[in-house]
Amino acid sequence: MSLFYRQMASEQHCRRSELDMGFCFLSDDDIEDEIQDDCTTSGNVINTASKQPCILIMDSFSCRSRPTVVKILQEYLEMEWWVKKGSWQSFTNGAMNGWSLQVPQQHNNTDCGVYLLQYVESFLMSPPQILHSAMDLSDWFPQKLVKQKRKKIKKLIFRLHFQQQQQQQLDLGD
Repeated sequence: MSLFYRQMASEQHCRRSELDMGFCFLSDDDIEDEIQDDCTTSGNVINTASKQPCILIMDSFSCRSRPTVVKILQEYLEMEWWVKKGSWQSFTNGAMNGWSLQVPQQHNNTDCGVYLLQYVESFLMSPPQILHSAMDLSDWFPQKLVKQKRKKIKKLIFRLHFQQQQQQQLDLGD
């Protein structure tokens, strides 16, 4: 089963709940049929209401090899298709566009995981309505939010550690 974002998904294929509003859960076979039947792109802009998949690179630590990353991911998808489906499917030359988005940047070399979590959360909570190569999401969320998330994760880790220690002590007492 695959998860594809779609602003206006067909009700006949979707099972919606409060948790997955705006998302459509489709079987892989349904996705293949719909992508072949109904791809709508216009230049370098993709309306997310279409079923055209794309690769979005969200890098919190500006790296110069972003076009290479898109190419590697496209080649990976081609090989994965070959292994799982036994046929050839191209993900290059416009079949699946890939773009590096301007996103909030970390100011150290340690917060990439926290930024990744925040990018995913922000994308799921307020996805862009139009996808294009010059997207600027640099003000998508404040830096303060990442610092708060880091503190929450640290607090969670310590709480889980403390609970585990208590459980181990109880287990040793038995």
